[in-house]
Amino acid sequence: MGSLTPDLVLDFYRDGLSAYGAHVKTKHDSVAMKAVGNFLDLIGVQDKEDFMDRFTTVLIDTIYTPYRIGVPGDYSLWDQITTLVHELTHVTQHDADRMGFWLKYLADKSARAHYEAQAYGADLEMHIWRHGKPYDILQRAEQLLHYGLDQEHVEFAYIELQTYSDIAWHSDAVVSPVAAWAQDWLERRAPDLKHRAA
Repeated sequence: MGSLTPDLVLDFYRDGLSAYGAHVKTKHDSVAMKAVGNFLDLIGVQDKEDFMDRFTTVLIDTIYTPYRIGVPGDYSLWDQITTLVHELTHVTQHDADRMGFWLKYLADKSARAHYEAQAYGADLEMHIWRHGKPYDILQRAEQLLHYGLDQEHVEFAYIELQTYSDIAWHSDAVVSPVAAWAQDWLERRAPDLKHRAA
C-alpha cells in the first residue's frame, strides 16, 4: 500500500474540494439524494438502489458519496481517489454550463454519454498513471448502460475513451484538467503510487 493511507485520501479530498470549490456529503445521510434516486428511477435513468449504494453523485458543487472518505470498503482508497477525480470533472462541466448542464444530462442521452465519457476519461488517465496501462475501455463504456443509455451511446463513449487512452498511454499527455491536477498533487505527496516502467 505504501503511502496510500486513509490520511492521504482525506488530504486529497480536502485539497481537491478546495481547488474546485466543491463540498462532499455522505449520500445515505441525505434526504435530497433519496428523493433524487426515486426521481431517476421514475424517469428510467437509474435504479434507485444502485443510485444510493453504488454510485457517487454530484449536484452542482456538492459530491455525495456512498462511502465514508478514508475508510476502505466497497470503495478502496484508490477507488476513492479516482472517484473524486471523476466527480470533480462533473463539477467543472457544470461550472462551464451552469444553466444547461443538468437539463442536458437528464434529457439528452448523447450529452449524458459525452459528459460521462469525459469523466471516465479522467478516470482512465488516473488508471494509466497508477498502473502504466489502460483498463478495459469497452467494459467501462458498457457501465453506461446503468445510466439509462443505449448501446449506441456506449459505442460513442467507447470511441471517446479510446481517444483518451491513445493520448494518455502513447504520448504521456493528460487531457483532463482534473486528472492533471490530481497527478501533480500525487506526484508531490505520494510519488510511489505512480507506475514506473521497469
